[in-house]
Amino acid sequence: MNYFAGMINKAIPDDSPLMLAAFVWDFRNFDTEDDLRAKLATYRALTPNGIVGCCRSALYFTPTEKEYNHPKSIAPIEQWCLRDADSNLMFYPGTDDQPIFDYADPAVRARIVMEAIAESRKWGFDAICWDNVRYNIPAGKLVNPAVKAGISYTETTEHFVEFFKFCRQACDAYGLKVFANIGVSATSVIPDAIKTFGPYLDGVMFEPPFYPDNLTPERFVAERQAYRQALEAGKYVLLFPTTKGSEEELRFMAVALEQELRDYPGKLLFCKKGTFDNSDWYYFPEIKK
Repeated sequence: MNYFAGMINKAIPDDSPLMLAAFVWDFRNFDTEDDLRAKLATYRALTPNGIVGCCRSALYFTPTEKEYNHPKSIAPIEQWCLRDADSNLMFYPGTDDQPIFDYADPAVRARIVMEAIAESRKWGFDAICWDNVRYNIPAGKLVNPAVKAGISYTETTEHFVEFFKFCRQACDAYGLKVFANIGVSATSVIPDAIKTFGPYLDGVMFEPPFYPDNLTPERFVAERQAYRQALEAGKYVLLFPTTKGSEEELRFMAVALEQELRDYPGKLLFCKKGTFDNSDWYYFPEIKK
């Protein structure tokens, strides 16, 4: 079985397959710190070689009550986030409480990274898992086309490169791995995203891989080769179908990457996404080759 867990929360029973996941992206939604410690101890006992991550949003601030939250220790957020030409905070689409970080500022990059390191060390986590990373997508245009002070594709990518350079150096000092869930403007640039961010990461995640709406034979070959090259370089590759209950999508991934599954056991990991209307958010099928 090859899988990684998107999350383990308080509702996951100890006999769930999730507790045997090779990789856990995040532990979250526990009522008390003792509850989290107990669940983490159980996971460690059941899966001694498993990797546990501390998940953080890399793109924007999220309040403590939301998933991928940032603790209040990084407030006041106003001094860490982007503003438009009228000095208004720039928020993630559809929100009024999730402003976008200003990674052009080295102090912001350092503050976000070191907070995540402190959290990881507190719990004994193995990795920092950055969600909402962007390649070839300008942060400014994520807000709305009326933004007067946008950020170009190139600038956004360059800022994330500097962010990961610092993160890599800092995490090496504490023995932590670094993973990134990379959003791209089109799946055709996934190879470029891996090439750009890969040198600073222990693993990359994409959702979805082999995006069906614009998949061509040429893109398929290039994307598969990019995953293989990452695996050859010793990286983890985490692939996450985004269609709910997509047995077909997962089966396609297993067939497309059958040789890589054989060649890199434990490094190429799949996740099957379940429904979001109950506590069992993630579940995993047996991958039969």
